[in-house]
Amino acid sequence: MVTSNQILEQLKGYKDTGVAKGYRVLDSKNDPFWVLPSRERDARWVAGIWEKYGRTDRWPGYDRGVHYFILGLGLECPWGKNRKVHPSRQYMNVLSDWGNLCRAIRDARNWGLIPWDAIECKQSVGLEKWIDYGSLQSLPFEGFDGRFNHHLSVTIPEVEEIEAASIYEEDFDSEVNDLIDNLFSSHVEDLNPARYQPYYVAIVSEKSGLERILRGALRELDHGFDGLNFEGHATTTAIRNLAMRLVREGPPEHRIREKKIRIFYLSDFDYAGRVMVPAFAWRLYYLLMALGSTDIDVKIRSLALTKEQVEEYDLPPGPVSEKSLGSKTLQDRWLREYGKIIEIDSLIGLHPGALRRIIVDAVSPYIDVDLAGEMDSKLSDWMDETMDGIVEDLENLREPWEKAHSALSEAIDELNEAIEEAGIVDKLGELSEKVDEIKERHGIDDLVEEYKDTMRNIDVDAGGYAEKFEKPRSEHVVSEDDDWLFDSSRNPVAQADILRKYKP
Repeated sequence: MVTSNQILEQLKGYKDTGVAKGYRVLDSKNDPFWVLPSRERDARWVAGIWEKYGRTDRWPGYDRGVHYFILGLGLECPWGKNRKVHPSRQYMNVLSDWGNLCRAIRDARNWGLIPWDAIECKQSVGLEKWIDYGSLQSLPFEGFDGRFNHHLSVTIPEVEEIEAASIYEEDFDSEVNDLIDNLFSSHVEDLNPARYQPYYVAIVSEKSGLERILRGALRELDHGFDGLNFEGHATTTAIRNLAMRLVREGPPEHRIREKKIRIFYLSDFDYAGRVMVPAFAWRLYYLLMALGSTDIDVKIRSLALTKEQVEEYDLPPGPVSEKSLGSKTLQDRWLREYGKIIEIDSLIGLHPGALRRIIVDAVSPYIDVDLAGEMDSKLSDWMDETMDGIVEDLENLREPWEKAHSALSEAIDELNEAIEEAGIVDKLGELSEKVDEIKERHGIDDLVEEYKDTMRNIDVDAGGYAEKFEKPRSEHVVSEDDDWLFDSSRNPVAQADILRKYKP
């Protein structure tokens, strides 16, 4: 993991050598590669407050709470001396100070000056883990120790209970088969073919209301992608959650970072939607760099709405205020080039099923549809072979098991006949004497222990068969063009240039 000093020194080195200028995609207030002295000053101010109060009970722990906490301290803020509207140097309860604080928190976290969990973002949207890439350690071929001890209970009642004695009435083969069924059903039910797909696909949406559409596409595909739902621009926290997932999650031999990662973005056809995609891509790239993982294969592109889709479906302009999309200059630039501002909701409302089809068509090529069948076939073969091996290894227990079972069954049958003959409570004394005589004559107590010993010997070590299971490997490859907005294999400067040109 790269430390905060290493990150800042690397970024400042980019600035000193002119590399940062080539890397810069976002504006000077937002690009993570662009370390302005004023931004570093503000980030260190927040870091200083956290160093003093962050480990105390007074620390609120989330961004809006920190805003009021700083107000209560009556501190001067670094930008206070340059105010043009408000005369005070103190941090104030005004929108501009809140915005500056949010940017300072973001930079402090991005540059490693404060821990990521020091100040929580309360925006309730983010990564949905629709594919479980959790540990496979519960599976017999992924480290399960294979020990399965079986203890058969034999019930010998006290006379006062007047109940029949009992023994498990199964033959040896049934006993072994039940044992094997329990062994496999307990440890292979979580095997998920999605984990073994060669591609990891995520759909990013600027609107959390699209979740129903995304889940519908997921059901149609059976498995295939994760979802990231945002309201507007993705937060730094949410993007980092994705970066951490890409870098660290997945079973040992199928880490997500070892897959080919493809991300598709859903946004409105407007200025804000257009700039979201390069902003998301570049901030993700920065966080992968901070995690030392720019070597992973990541490609990102806008999926909807595109200009072609707007024309194909003849979508109408949205009933939105011009001021809702930023400065008038940016809106005018957009309107001069594209003529209208269109919400992705119009595609959903006017053409039901169209967005779902767009998503399915984009994702389906990346799914190896044959993998699940191949996995089931290999697993079935492995289970059959393992069962045969277990049965063969346990065959030497058949004779002592059947002998013990037969002797105990005979004794218990006679015992139950005596209980049935006694029948009524006033003959308990006579029954008690007869039960004691039967138990002594057959040595029932010793037989029970002998029989239980045969059960204890049925101790399966599935680990001895584990290497026979061939883990599924997919050779599925998608033929792709080069028309990706972001491609981690590109030179960073060339990539930054493409992202800048994408913005209207």
